[in-house]
Amino acid sequence: MVQKGRRQQGKVGYLRELSQLRKLRELRGSFRIDRPAVKTYISLKEVEFMHEHWPELRIVEFLPEGYETLEDGSIPSHMQWLIEQRPFTKLSKTGPDTPQFFRGI
Repeated sequence: MVQKGRRQQGKVGYLRELSQLRKLRELRGSFRIDRPAVKTYISLKEVEFMHEHWPELRIVEFLPEGYETLEDGSIPSHMQWLIEQRPFTKLSKTGPDTPQFFRGI
């Protein structure tokens, strides 16, 4: 669902329909990019879309907890791009700045 359509690859995407969610603050669920099924359909195009269309986005569960301490090269380049563009957005379920009421959800 969280991908742009790629007709040449026969994939259906729904991000265009979600572009009006300008106040979206959290994207939770089965979006961890260390899972093979997710890794194949979240690319730089999707991440750029999220950055452009969801300015209020603060938490996206793409990476494992503690990703901030991972060695260089272990975070995919499109996730590194998102980290650089949006340092205020947490890319895991919890992080050092995640409000306490989100922890354990």
